[in-house]
Amino acid sequence: MPFELVDAVLTETGTVQKRVRDVPARVGVYLLLAGVMFPELGWPRVWGRLVSGLSGLAVARPSASSMAASRRRLGAAPLRRLFELVR
Repeated sequence: MPFELVDAVLTETGTVQKRVRDVPARVGVYLLLAGVMFPELGWPRVWGRLVSGLSGLAVARPSASSMAASRRRLGAAPLRRLFELVR
């Protein structure tokens, strides 16, 4: 899923974050997509899979509650719109 498409959907649905967070809106979308790919894992382990290729970089380690808050803030609209665009 290209960053540009995700960013456009977030802007269109009015779900771009308004302040800096551990899990920005764009990252939240990718977290939700990764969660679908690894349904047997808890969110902290899904996060680990999502950032596993970023070794050597400073990567946030959000708590499970931060990830849950990110999912609540996003809601269904961005994922619904992404689905509409790529189906």
